[in-house]
Amino acid sequence: MPISLSAWSLRAQQAYLLAEEDARQRQHKQITVHHMFIGLAEETRGLAGRLLRAEGITGERIRKVFPHWHIFDAGRSLLQPPLAPVTERLLENNLPLSLNDLGGKIVSTRHVLLALLELPGLILLQMLKVDQGHLRRTVYEASGLDASPLLGYEIDEPCYTF
Repeated sequence: MPISLSAWSLRAQQAYLLAEEDARQRQHKQITVHHMFIGLAEETRGLAGRLLRAEGITGERIRKVFPHWHIFDAGRSLLQPPLAPVTERLLENNLPLSLNDLGGKIVSTRHVLLALLELPGLILLQMLKVDQGHLRRTVYEASGLDASPLLGYEIDEPCYTF
């Protein structure tokens, strides 16, 4: 079942549209976690974009680290590429948890960012050399929540090598 954007804030919807546009420009058949991070980073008014840019994560940097990702997926450009199944499952599973943890009834960019801070999003963060535990705590703190219970929430060693 496709993700419904009707419960998403205008900024979160804009981030999704930016992800969709990136996929379309790269002639990818699906919107991946990489595209979603690009959309969040390039949506200039949302909290997630500000937090990502503060960590040095920009759309340009993601594109440089992954210049040819999904080369096997290149081909005909779709007017509205769907979410990749793994990205859709990640959002379906984690957005309710994110809403519960951060509060709110409308999905904002911070909710989407928190939902993406799981595999395969962690792989992207590792390749960008960003501490996902720190980023997760920053999302909580920026949401006015106590992040101290998350202090041990890090990956000790990178679990993937590229």
